[in-house]
Amino acid sequence: MLELRDYQSAAIDAVYDYWSQKKGDHPLVIAPTGAGKSLIIAQLIRDACSYPGTKILCLTHVSELLQQNAQELLGHYPEADIGFYSASIGQKRIDKQITFAGIQSVWQRAFDFVPAPDLVLVDEAHLIPKNSETRYGKFLADLHVANPKVKIIGLTATPYRLDSGLLHEGDGAIFDGVAYDIEVSMLMDRGYLSPVVAPRRKGLQIDLSNVKKRGGEYVESDLAIAASDPELVRATVADICDLGKDRKSWLIFASGIGHSEMLREEFAKHGITAETITGQDSKTDRAQKIVDFKAGHLRCLINVNVLTAGFNAPSTDLVALVRATLSTSLYVQMVG
Repeated sequence: MLELRDYQSAAIDAVYDYWSQKKGDHPLVIAPTGAGKSLIIAQLIRDACSYPGTKILCLTHVSELLQQNAQELLGHYPEADIGFYSASIGQKRIDKQITFAGIQSVWQRAFDFVPAPDLVLVDEAHLIPKNSETRYGKFLADLHVANPKVKIIGLTATPYRLDSGLLHEGDGAIFDGVAYDIEVSMLMDRGYLSPVVAPRRKGLQIDLSNVKKRGGEYVESDLAIAASDPELVRATVADICDLGKDRKSWLIFASGIGHSEMLREEFAKHGITAETITGQDSKTDRAQKIVDFKAGHLRCLINVNVLTAGFNAPSTDLVALVRATLSTSLYVQMVG
């Protein structure tokens, strides 16, 4: 069985204290990228399974995260009775004690769970929109009807939304408070996370003067055009190659599909093995590129809005944000 770090145990204890002190039923646990959120989830599930008949639902939006959390649970609790409800995974089961579900697949199926879940864990909880008419809003509201005593735990590195502030504040908030906050500085000080070093560079800068904003963030199509200036791409890649000459595993965040291809072609001119990952890739192609990157066959992996959550590649030793953002949440996810 995997052994929990002291702060992971403290986070779990804080959830139980939150409930015992009747602060609310739906707490948040703030766990920065790299804090071991999957193991916290696994222990919470294992604890809940000690009560016979308890039904547990682990909910998120990305199939890779569902599989990652399930693997962590089985490593920690091999006898766990699990099933998946996810079109991306190709399984829709609700007959197990523990269900790992994708919100896109399950959002209209709350009343299919009989008995209804007693405990719901929402990974990447910052992606729950404020609007109660969304998939998350409808599904969680239906669960409350099916089981008014359901407890919901949200786990996230970033407990805020760009458009509406903190997840546990304001009208319509699903979560009612923060049970525990794991600090990034502590994780760095104790060697669990690498310190972030951002070298100051002089040279070309992206021109954002013609990039419109919508909902507090840059419009992606405008941002992609601004980032795709050929001279800027050449200078950016040259800069990354210079900074990364002693680094072995580069993760790049690009501003669009066309921009990612421009970056890949420019890296090739420098003799750097690179591939792009976008939402247009098949699951097989995406998985193979990630395997190649983790195995060291690719020095550089360029992604477009794909690897911003739940991506686990400890060998990564250079991260380049070749995209602008106004979102603190997105920035923290990419750097993490």
